[in-house]
Formats: sequence, structure tokens, C-alpha cells
Amino acid sequence: MTASSPYITTPDLEARFGRDFLLNATDPTNTGEVNTAKVERAIADATSLINSYLGKRYLLPVPNVPDALQRIAADLVRYFLFDSPSEDISKRHDAAQRWLRDVSTGVVSLGLPESKAPASAVGAVVVDGPPRLFTRKTMEGY
Repeated sequence: MTASSPYITTPDLEARFGRDFLLNATDPTNTGEVNTAKVERAIADATSLINSYLGKRYLLPVPNVPDALQRIAADLVRYFLFDSPSEDISKRHDAAQRWLRDVSTGVVSLGLPESKAPASAVGAVVVDGPPRLFTRKTMEGY
């Protein structure tokens, strides 16, 4: 899995929401075919958004996708599929973003390996180098 690998796939979405949902969201002219390009774009948008939150705390790519993260990805994709999402879909999108914010701050854990934060220096700033060549004393009289 690469850093841009999706957290959910089109078959996962179909299993979760049904083919009728995908047709309703992507086939306004009733051709009977799911617009896979639109679905893939929504999946890419959701993946990018999720990575922006997870990247603060976890090593990307994640080694495995927890069920909770797949559910969040599904809610985000569903939101991105509609130009004017319903109130329920919008609420689930907002809840997903709150959950991702909690993940990024450590309130919620995915149980995945966390990235190593750079060690921060505690205390005073230390500067090391050769002694000064030009000081007030050595420049006296110039």
C-alpha cells in the first residue's frame, strides 16, 4: 500500500451502500452504469483528506486499514459524490472530520504504529564554535 492507496474501494462502497446508491450518485441520466471516474475521484479526495489528518500522527502508508477508518472513508466518499449532499450525509461528513481531528491529536487511537516525533530540545540554546576573532577588546582603537 502506498501513501496514496485508498482506504476504501468501489466494491467496498457497493457492499456498504448498494449498487442503487452508486447509480443514484453517479448516473443522473439513468444509463444503468456507475460512473467509475466520479467514484474514483471521490475516493481520491477522501484518501487525501484522511492522509492530511493521519500524517500528523501515523506513518503513511498505514500497514492495514482499521474498520473504523474504512467507515470514515465511506462517509467522506459519499459526501464527495454529491454536489448537494443531503442533511444526513453532511452530518456524517462533519462527524468524520471531527473524528479525524481527534485521531490527529491523539484523543482517538487507531492502534497503528505512530511516527517518531523529532526530539525537542529542552532548556537553553547552546551555540558551539571557535572563539571570536573580533571583539570589542581586539577592535579597540579602530
